[in-house]
Amino acid sequence: MKNFTTTLFTTIFTLLSFLVAAQDGQFDVRFDLHKVDCVTNKIFVNIECRANSGAHEFNLADQNYRFSYNRGAVVYQSIAIDSMYLTGFIGSSLYEPHTLTGSLDTVVSYNVVLAGGTGEVMTTSWRTIGRISFDILDIDKCLELKWHDHSPALFPPTFIGEKVNGVLFEVTEMLYLNNSTCPSVECAALPIELASFDAAEEDCSNVLNWTTASEENNDYFQIEKSTDGETFEIIATIDGAGTSNQLLHYTHTDLKASPTNYYRLKQVDFDGTTTTSETIILRSSCFSEGAAFTMTELYPNPVNAGPVNIKFYTEIEIPEATIVITDVIGRTVHTETTNITLGQNTLSFDSDELSAGTFFVRINNNEFRTKARKFIKVTN
Repeated sequence: MKNFTTTLFTTIFTLLSFLVAAQDGQFDVRFDLHKVDCVTNKIFVNIECRANSGAHEFNLADQNYRFSYNRGAVVYQSIAIDSMYLTGFIGSSLYEPHTLTGSLDTVVSYNVVLAGGTGEVMTTSWRTIGRISFDILDIDKCLELKWHDHSPALFPPTFIGEKVNGVLFEVTEMLYLNNSTCPSVECAALPIELASFDAAEEDCSNVLNWTTASEENNDYFQIEKSTDGETFEIIATIDGAGTSNQLLHYTHTDLKASPTNYYRLKQVDFDGTTTTSETIILRSSCFSEGAAFTMTELYPNPVNAGPVNIKFYTEIEIPEATIVITDVIGRTVHTETTNITLGQNTLSFDSDELSAGTFFVRINNNEFRTKARKFIKVTN
């Protein structure tokens, strides 16, 4: 009986171990060209992954995307992480910031570590893991990106893992999709040679300047703006010069500055062909107290009844703002929205609904927040 029990226990333990370790996930990886920036001489490439089929989906844990590239095409040691799309809290999983390592001049390992949770489910849709950039050395040479698999001649291999009960297993490799990425094809098609593109703050407005060294069939420029770096909108259209071999200077003033401003320049050819510049960032100094938005006075203080008056000054025209009052432990006890005009404003709120005590008042809207000022409500 004892031997039978032992054998049964061993069989069940072996079966459970098999179930824990058994993996049927299968992955594909690819390089996807994001853009070739012929102004800054950079190539941007996305690293992407997916499940090979619906029957082989898996949870994405630790990853090492290992590949090589053409040393003659890019500047030595210029490879860098441009964007990370799988980092921080994603759903219920936590991924660490990505890193780049490499044992040889042209061998790179793009590394992602799952710090918590079971990992994101990988479906058959391509998912961008991160974006890398290279500085172009020779525009006529292709990048020749090549994944490292488990072939004997290639070391080290790409590794994608899945965690089961805290144990890391390797997902089965399937397709490795490579990308030559030849910048000469992209840059030869540029209808303009952009010599410069920059932005500067002036009286709480943003002045954009750009210069072209030459233009060919250039119909017009569109200035695109974003406040988050992802969603852009057209804020101005400027006529181009058609065809020119001289230095030409352009300017546009954005009167509606935001705390953080992302700008890019889209050039449109007469046949509708477009090219887009690099994105530049300008952070405004006008969105802090003491500059464009300032609460200068608060009176009477202390107050025992009636209105409390606020002197509020703005250098940027905004339609309305919210008066927010909090108590000493940070709880909001009163809010009200009021119209705002350019320049000096006198705002007020009624103190009668407040009990005796110490309070703080500030003014906000979607784009700014003043510092809080303290006032005291007293009783007779």
